Amino acid sequence: MPIVNQDVHFLPSGNKIKPPTKLLPVRDGERDTYLWYITKDEYLRLNKIFGHEFQETGLGGTKVVGLPSPCPGCGKYTEFIDWVWTALRRGVHTREFMFNALKQGRQGAENMHDVYCSECGLLTPVRSRDNSEGGLDAPTIDQAKPIERSKYDLMPELLERKEELAAGRPAKKEVVMWDEWWLDDKGSTAAYRARIAKQKAEAEAEAKLKAESAKKEGPVCNLICV
Repeated sequence: MPIVNQDVHFLPSGNKIKPPTKLLPVRDGERDTYLWYITKDEYLRLNKIFGHEFQETGLGGTKVVGLPSPCPGCGKYTEFIDWVWTALRRGVHTREFMFNALKQGRQGAENMHDVYCSECGLLTPVRSRDNSEGGLDAPTIDQAKPIERSKYDLMPELLERKEELAAGRPAKKEVVMWDEWWLDDKGSTAAYRARIAKQKAEAEAEAKLKAESAKKEGPVCNLICV
């Protein structure tokens, strides 16, 4: 019987636009690999599913073979959050373990598992190689075969520091924080860049005002006259 964590709920998306991507350099014979950028809408859903500020991971995108494709059920394009949601829904890892793994800059070396849509639970085009997890015979996540946890637990990237990650120890890498998310749902950074420019202009204006105010006041005598 499939193992399904009913505490991991479906995550409605307000964005049905294809996520922005970037083709990465590959060697001859390798399949096209893309950087899938995380949009603001996905970022907000990642905050919800982890119960943490996702910016603490410093992750702005993920490397994936192939391009995002629309779900045949709800129309949402495949996103990084679908891998996260599938693993949590099927009880492969806990939220804390996965979040701390991402903070450490670690992702599983193998992503060829059946991945289900986090909005409606239908099987996406991302599937296991050997059909061992159900594949087309399990069109919804509730019908999927039990996960062979050993396939996940033996990933060297995760096994190496499993105890430390599970304990939630502080991440060693510097945390990147963007304040408000840097990429909008259309893949544009214009709003983020405009906000940064405004903050810089305001800081410069404040510094100039202080300098002019100090100049008007003139030098201050610190001597005590008797």
